[in-house]
Amino acid sequence: MKKISILTIAAMLGFGAASAEMIESETMTVYVNNVPYSVMEIEDIKTLNDNSMVVGRGYITKHMGDETYVFQDTTGTMMVEIDDEVWNGQYITPTDMVLISGQVDRDGNDITIEIDGIQKM
Repeated sequence: MKKISILTIAAMLGFGAASAEMIESETMTVYVNNVPYSVMEIEDIKTLNDNSMVVGRGYITKHMGDETYVFQDTTGTMMVEIDDEVWNGQYITPTDMVLISGQVDRDGNDITIEIDGIQKM
């Protein structure tokens, strides 16, 4: 498997400092402080329990108002909540692929991701 070293992966995902960060390109597993986080697709994220940690790859396609956005990958779309400070000065367009991290937020049948980190790929 081909691996690409990313020096800023811990900061970009909001996990704090890390020493040996890697992304495996075929499986898209992110290692932070030697803990693997599999990059999940939206169809799989929607099956998770409340407060589950997730990492996803896709596009922020639409601003719905306030801090609510539409996140899309090849398997579907879902709403995400991104606080202003999480953007960290980045300008991201609907054509920019991003890596996001956060927690699942379930409210009845509604499911969103509360984003802790976002990084343009």
